[in-house]
Amino acid sequence: MTTGTDENVFVKNGELIIKPTLQEEQFLGSNYTLDLRGHGCTGSGWSDCVATTNTTNGTIINPIKSGRINTRRGASIKYGRIEVVAKLPSGDWLWPAIWMLPKDNAYGPWPRSGEIDIAESRGNDPSYAQGGRNVVSSTLHFGPDSNHNGWWRNNVKREALHTTYAAGYNTFGIEVSLICLCRPFVSTNQTSSGARSTSSPTSTRAYSRSCIRTSTSPSSSTETSPRPMPTAPVLTTPGSTPRATPPPSTRSSTSS
Repeated sequence: MTTGTDENVFVKNGELIIKPTLQEEQFLGSNYTLDLRGHGCTGSGWSDCVATTNTTNGTIINPIKSGRINTRRGASIKYGRIEVVAKLPSGDWLWPAIWMLPKDNAYGPWPRSGEIDIAESRGNDPSYAQGGRNVVSSTLHFGPDSNHNGWWRNNVKREALHTTYAAGYNTFGIEVSLICLCRPFVSTNQTSSGARSTSSPTSTRAYSRSCIRTSTSPSSSTETSPRPMPTAPVLTTPGSTPRATPPPSTRSSTSS
């Protein structure tokens, strides 16, 4: 469950903080229906705005509240490089995500107009069957409707070696040029303090220059260099799930 209050999203000491908090206990211990339709919920589907705790069948309202922010009104790009420096959260029920969505759904509603997932993870322990905070995945969403979404054709997972993505700050990013969408990358600049390290002699970089072709140039079939873009200012803080301030129409969420 995401909220629009400063309980979960706020700026402190010049740093953007997305902070998960516990749900109200009254929603969890007994039968309860939380209906946010007409009360600020912006989702289009019933399940976007309504959740239920049912002690008979075992369903429960998500016990974690968090934040979801985007840059739709502030910034967008067509070509360039996006980098987000973030320390991912630890804890069950958390699903940190850094997504890119079209500013305008020119080809129709999701997923027809596409979605680029730069990084998604879970806050669970690494022993979690599908991977916890030690695994980050990237993918493209596309297709005529949600039942024919081709995300599974290009989903890529990257496992952190001997650490997790919640242990320190990492750089997550993607590069898009005129004819090529280069696969998302992760640069592991692990630090555990509040100060972020932008260059570390022990850091490693997982970056693939292989590309998914987005268009064909009649004069050249080779990849062209992307237009240079200034690096977006990124605000981070320990123990939170920070986001870059100006990635293009980026939707962020930390709650499953």
